[in-house]
Amino acid sequence: MIRTYATGAIDLRLPSTSWKLATAAALSLWLPVANAHADWQQDLAADIDFEHSCEVAFLSHVVEREAEGKLMVMAKVHCTDQRTFDAVRTGRLEPFEFKECTVREKQSC
Repeated sequence: MIRTYATGAIDLRLPSTSWKLATAAALSLWLPVANAHADWQQDLAADIDFEHSCEVAFLSHVVEREAEGKLMVMAKVHCTDQRTFDAVRTGRLEPFEFKECTVREKQSC
């Protein structure tokens, strides 16, 4: 059941309690996956800070693949000092490998 409340010219539709419970259940299943993602992101930030003195501003082009029980992660790391790195990790227990994108490569890197 959807309850509708009129707010001037805009109708605000709020889902019923059963929909809220279903959404909460789905989110509870998603949270462990989100925590696993946070773990590799923390590892990546620590590794690149240690190896290249890069403070992570943000990540882009993130790809995660599970194959043969291993989680492969590829991401583009953007540092606060404007440097950019490609990062790859081939297993949960492996360190990240970094390749700096040069000015020329940034157009396609």
